[in-house]
Amino acid sequence: TLETVFGAAVDIVVFGHTHYAVIEEYQGILMLNPGSPSLPRQLRRLGQVAVLELEADHKSAEILELSTFS
Repeated sequence: TLETVFGAAVDIVVFGHTHYAVIEEYQGILMLNPGSPSLPRQLRRLGQVAVLELEADHKSAEILELSTFS
């Protein structure tokens, strides 16, 4: 389990290396892969980044496509 891996309960896991943007919730844990800003696996020139918002009683994430800002 993630608790075994990290030594404590976790609410959010941020991971990468795949260059695929993903936001999923699994068993109450927010799983976030921000993708890649410069080398996306999709056939776009620009990639994406993630925005993670943390508050005392709320957590959320959003993927932003960089092409919308150029």
